[in-house]
Amino acid sequence: MEILTVIYIVLSGVSFIRFLTVPTIPDRLIVAEVIGILMAMAMLYLAAFFRLFYLVDLVLIYSILLFVDLLVFAKYFEHRELYR
Repeated sequence: MEILTVIYIVLSGVSFIRFLTVPTIPDRLIVAEVIGILMAMAMLYLAAFFRLFYLVDLVLIYSILLFVDLLVFAKYFEHRELYR
């Protein structure tokens, strides 16, 4: 379990380097979502390893917020405003 968590954290670090090097804002948004998903997976593995099952609920809430965040940013980049 610890190995998988370390792998997800290393992949998040690599994704962060990619985040700093991509030229456009939509590409950065996609990389930020990938980092969020990798961190959610790492939190799930740590929750299972330490038997802290209430963290699973927090990870689900975090994942829903990541999805809503993606929808808001996609709408903004499509219309350049949020209220339409």
